[in-house]
Order: sequence, then C-alpha cells, then structure tokens
Amino acid sequence: MTVLVTIAIVATLSQAPAPPAHGTTSTPPAQVQQTPEGIDALQLQVMLDRAGLTPGAIDGKMGANTRKALALFNSSGRQSSLVPATTTYRITAEDAAGPFIPRLPSDMLDSAKLSALGYTSVVEAVAERFHTTPAFLQQLNPGVNFAADQEIQVPNVEPMVLPTQNDGRPRAETGRTARRRVTH
Repeated sequence: MTVLVTIAIVATLSQAPAPPAHGTTSTPPAQVQQTPEGIDALQLQVMLDRAGLTPGAIDGKMGANTRKALALFNSSGRQSSLVPATTTYRITAEDAAGPFIPRLPSDMLDSAKLSALGYTSVVEAVAERFHTTPAFLQQLNPGVNFAADQEIQVPNVEPMVLPTQNDGRPRAETGRTARRRVTH
C-alpha cells in the first residue's frame, strides 16, 4: 500500500510545478497543485531525509535528487510516517557569533589555500544545519534578520551539529554527528 501511495505521489508531483515555500506569494494559491493526499514536495523531501535518503538540498521542489531518493525509498519497501514539514528553531548566540568568512573563493585552488572552509553568514550556517539552502530558508522566513534569539521556521529534519574539539571550539564539518536542540 505504501508503495502505491508513494507512486501516486511521485506521479502527481512530477506533473505539477513545485509548490512555493510557506509564506511566499509568487504563485497564486489556485495554481499550487498538491497530491490528493495533501503531500507537497517539501513534505516529501522531509520524509525522505528523515528516512535517511537524501533528497538533495531541501528546497520544496521535486528535483532529480528527490525523485532518485523516492525511487530508492519505493524499492526498499520501507514505511515512513509523515511529520510536519517545518518546525521552529531559535538561533543561538553561538550560531550568530560565527566565525564567518567574508566570502568563499570561486576558484578551487584559492579555496584550497584557506585554513578552513567556513560560512559567510548566519543564514548560510543555519541552512546547512537543516539540509537546505540560504535562499529557501529566507523564503520560509520572509523579513527575518537571522540574529541571535530569533525564532525561525526550518525543515523538520534531524539537524547537523558540528563536533567540538577538546577546547570547545567547533571542528571541521563532518556531517550529522549529534543532535541539536530544536523546539517544536
């Protein structure tokens, strides 16, 4: 049954334009198409990510990576329950403190000369933590300045947390290694 529902979801989503992020007004509500079950691309991406199958950057669009992850999900026989597509997260003082770099070099050789690849802003760091892009995070939170103690909407996935060194400083990014407190 789950496979049939998932096939119906992908068939519907592959024919429909991607729905806009929550809070956007670029597409009139009459043009937003969802599956009969009410599952949109963002909801599907969150479900796939929570099932351990990366849909690529979570952006609310039914792209190639999402389709591939869905095909893998269907072929695995897994079952997954739906959760709300977004949750709230309060930006911490540590998030806002950085350190941030002025810009990432566009040339790979210049990037190799850096002592570490970092983030250029709070929004970039938080977007990475929740497997999304800065642009999509801004769509979810129009008008938000992304400062310490600001509560924002984020994709409802297990957030990536940087491990720390013995002195408490963040180490180089290695992926999901621990849980970060997320408020619901």
